[in-house]
Amino acid sequence: MKRYRKSSNYPELYQGKQVCCTCTHFVQHYRSDEARAAFVEVGCGHCRFPRLKRCSPEQTRDNWRSAEKEEPVSES
Repeated sequence: MKRYRKSSNYPELYQGKQVCCTCTHFVQHYRSDEARAAFVEVGCGHCRFPRLKRCSPEQTRDNWRSAEKEEPVSES
């Protein structure tokens, strides 16, 4: 069974910025590393909204939406 190995820290590097790697629509691409029996992150991915488009993690798009879970607002 292959493992996923995170080879970069894109979300940590761009924390708080509106770039693709911090967007909920961004899907990271991986490549197979047979020597380690793992999948390794590559420097690109794709955007699922409004349709599939290739993009890089540091790219910016108009339809950016935060990937972080928002805390529910309680009414007091």
